[in-house]
Amino acid sequence: MGNNEMNSTIGVYQWRERRILFTARLPGLGFYDCSFLSSDYSFGLCGKDLVHFWTQAESHEPYRHYRGSTNLFPSQLQMTSIACVDGAVVTGSTSGALWLWEGRVLVKRVE
Repeated sequence: MGNNEMNSTIGVYQWRERRILFTARLPGLGFYDCSFLSSDYSFGLCGKDLVHFWTQAESHEPYRHYRGSTNLFPSQLQMTSIACVDGAVVTGSTSGALWLWEGRVLVKRVE
């Protein structure tokens, strides 16, 4: 993951074979964390006012990009970390709250 003022780049690299599997450019919006989620076929990225997800159905298919949907929650959430915990995707925000996701949809604040 790389950031600058104009663009940010995310990449998946197969280090044993020294081969780039995937790269994507996104507007330079300040990203804070990136993590593989439930498998090598899905990963997420979080940052200022956004969460993005990429999934791949099979290893030979391209990654598909989805922007996280936070419709029911405050629009100014600043997510600083993303992880998969017991099969569930969880993000942490600057407020200290943890948030649970189903697919690309933010479903609840973890109490």
